[in-house]
Amino acid sequence: MSVERERMSLTLTKPCVDGIDRLVEAGIYMERQEAIRAALRLFLKEWCIPPFYSEADVAEPWRESDLEPEPELEPEPEPEPEPEPEPEEPVEAEG
Repeated sequence: MSVERERMSLTLTKPCVDGIDRLVEAGIYMERQEAIRAALRLFLKEWCIPPFYSEADVAEPWRESDLEPEPELEPEPEPEPEPEPEPEEPVEAEG
């Protein structure tokens, strides 16, 4: 089964290129392009983009709103400890 391919030019940062080269040098991938294709397949599967995922992989497909970054949550303040009750002084009986 042949898949149509389209050439694309891509500029990457030095750390990305170095990381890809390490995978190739370690023998995990034969060429840079193989490593990049594998990374793209994983990325597209994570975002539930057909045909890179199946319904069994995810609970629900992605929505446009998923593309917006999630707001950072502020940590909840810790509750203040309740003060310990002061011991009652003994009351002397009159008499």
